[in-house]
Amino acid sequence: MSKEQEPSTYKAFACGRRCHPDRYTVFTTRTWWGRKRWGVRDNHMGIRLTRLCSTFEAAERWRITLTMMEMRERQFAKQWPTR
Repeated sequence: MSKEQEPSTYKAFACGRRCHPDRYTVFTTRTWWGRKRWGVRDNHMGIRLTRLCSTFEAAERWRITLTMMEMRERQFAKQWPTR
């Protein structure tokens, strides 16, 4: 695996709302036998997420799911501020 995949603690939006214009981006890679795979990179944490998809559409659906999950977390944090 690449050097940039390091275990780190997940922080939903610790460095601010607009720290990265696109938190999640889709990347492409190839396996050692040449098959193309797509995955999602978390730009906030600076890592590639470990799941790989066989089509761009599947990776894009996953990216949208992650974005929606983060938006719900932000909305929840606004409703229930920590003390």
